[in-house]
Amino acid sequence: MKLLQDGGFFDAAAVSGHKLTPKSVLLLDVKIHCLDESGRLVERTIIDCGTSAVSGDYYVIQDENGMKTQIIAAELDEICVD
Repeated sequence: MKLLQDGGFFDAAAVSGHKLTPKSVLLLDVKIHCLDESGRLVERTIIDCGTSAVSGDYYVIQDENGMKTQIIAAELDEICVD
């Protein structure tokens, strides 16, 4: 992400040392299948992704009711069933 700072561009990704991988961005709007808390197979949509200096890559997934949940990349790998 580049932000305007003092008449020039500030590259937040370069400063943090983290960059979204092309794979992360390609997952936007992808529907995933996972198990909910009761063990039922449900569909979620990846609606956003980013990189945190603390957590690394993260994703925002949304259920059929519009409920959004932010998870890290390792959690995404754990919850996907296909």
